[in-house]
Amino acid sequence: MKTKAVRFFKELFSINNAQGPLDMHAGVPPGLGGEALSALTAPVTKEEVRRAVMSMKSFKAPGPDGFQPFFFKQYWPIVGDELWRTVKDAFRLGYSDISLLETQMVLIPKVDHPVSLKEFRPISLCNVAWKVISKVLVARLRPFLPDVIGPFQGSFIPGRGTRDHNIIAQEAFHFVRKEGSDPLSPYLFVFCMERLALRISELLQEGLWKPIQLSPGGLSLSHLFFADDILLFCQASDDQAHLVASTLEELSRSSGLRVNLTKSKFVSSRRVSLRRIDTLEGLLGIGHTARIGKYLGVPMTHGQPRCADFYDVLDKIQIRLAAWKSKLLNKAGKLCLVKSTISSIPVYSMQTLWLPQAVCNRIDQACRRMLWAKSDNTRFWSPVSWDVVTQPQEFGGLGVREARKVNVSLLGKLVWDMLTAPQKPWV
Repeated sequence: MKTKAVRFFKELFSINNAQGPLDMHAGVPPGLGGEALSALTAPVTKEEVRRAVMSMKSFKAPGPDGFQPFFFKQYWPIVGDELWRTVKDAFRLGYSDISLLETQMVLIPKVDHPVSLKEFRPISLCNVAWKVISKVLVARLRPFLPDVIGPFQGSFIPGRGTRDHNIIAQEAFHFVRKEGSDPLSPYLFVFCMERLALRISELLQEGLWKPIQLSPGGLSLSHLFFADDILLFCQASDDQAHLVASTLEELSRSSGLRVNLTKSKFVSSRRVSLRRIDTLEGLLGIGHTARIGKYLGVPMTHGQPRCADFYDVLDKIQIRLAAWKSKLLNKAGKLCLVKSTISSIPVYSMQTLWLPQAVCNRIDQACRRMLWAKSDNTRFWSPVSWDVVTQPQEFGGLGVREARKVNVSLLGKLVWDMLTAPQKPWV
């Protein structure tokens, strides 16, 4: 079993095909000026290293060296100079002691009862010294990322988030259906994806890539990236399918990153015939689906969201209720759990979608049951009305948030963005 596991993950993290020339880097204009380059290449200061150490969680799992960040925080006056020299030498020389790069890999199950190695998520536990090097790099890169990363890539970029991408993706799918661990790794991945974005932009300028037009004179959408979630938009033709496949293959040859086609799907307009869909499946090596499901944790719907789109949210609430067994908690404990946990579970979806009233009612009902019921399956009596419970504490209520009002307030932030940030693509 040990040998099989080692072989599986060695193959998973190895590059099977030889890397080709970095064609995707050709013709990329420089995105940073002299000041930014000077800031990125300046000698590492002791204060930068200290801030990186102090920003770590003290008792994170240790790497192969056995030290936790707490040790370096507690004994900084003693070990600080040595750690600073190690980090400074790594920046100055361009390499470091190979022992710093050693990691321990831990397997975390993705499902409750895993039966194959594919159902485990590998997590790397790095040495603190290497984490400090990564954190210093990240701290230097972060202010300049918006200058070199395009507007259709939102992960790890200050001022961008899943909410913006969810809105654009929602609008794109509506249009289609209407017609028919190491802190540095994510940033390196963002730069790799930006190479792909620049390549697609180059194909757009050459007139080869045919994007979708969301509205007359509106946004032309060809791609949307958030971390490793990639959405590509083009016409449903053989030429475009060949172009998409060749572009993804070019990314694989250039960076070593390969798209998992078995986990990928494509959606088409209702006007696309079944014969054409079969042809596109063969050209792309990707299966067709009528519904995309979720993107960044939010259901992609055509038209008004349905109650069925939020069953998973309601299930999470029920699972939490079953785990806590409300009859074992006093009133103060129940109120704390309602305000801190149950009410917060649907917040992520509420940021971009208008939840059906039935879903909001069931969320409020779950909160009421948690507060007043003695057991999960019995009828309960509310000593005060729900309107009183949802009042602020200074007005005699308990400060529990009503689901519909939370939904309205979160969507109100989108209105604010429309007024104050018109440069966002979805606006």
